[in-house]
Amino acid sequence: MLLPPVKLDVCEMLRSGQTVNSAVTPSILAGIFASESEIKDLGHDISRLGALINQKKVRIATAKATLLEYRSAMAPIRTLPPELLLHIFTLANEDRVLLPSSFLSSRIRVGHVCKAWRSLSRASPSLWNDTSFAGNHWRPDLGHCGPKYIEQSLVLSCPRPLYISFAFPASYYLIDPHYPIISSTVT
Repeated sequence: MLLPPVKLDVCEMLRSGQTVNSAVTPSILAGIFASESEIKDLGHDISRLGALINQKKVRIATAKATLLEYRSAMAPIRTLPPELLLHIFTLANEDRVLLPSSFLSSRIRVGHVCKAWRSLSRASPSLWNDTSFAGNHWRPDLGHCGPKYIEQSLVLSCPRPLYISFAFPASYYLIDPHYPIISSTVT
């Protein structure tokens, strides 16, 4: 919306600091009203455009997620049958000894790759039924190196039996309050 034309002499009069006479007052008031109206309309346009931009950002994010899923579906690893993937997971799990707390066991790392691998690994009792803890890697305070991990292994290894091995140094009972309970329970 364009402002109504104001006579050049009124603009010049305002610039020069002259007083406004009653003859030009209606033209100035019309200019004020038109300017206020245009500012209000532009503010509404900006609000509508902001909402439209936010909607478009959401659509872009959704389209990117969908594109990622399509590309993921085309990955060559997706062509491997679950049996072969499970065999690979089993080979990766051969170490069976939990590493220091800054590392996760291979069976947990496999589950962090994608939903399909997580589902497959969690549905495979053979990956979860044999666990070893070595040295001071028994960490009751960490979910992947202590009682919570054993509880999870017990659930995921069903119906297979759960085999747990502990190899603690002789002085470990001074460090960990759980050692006496574990050593009296486990042979």
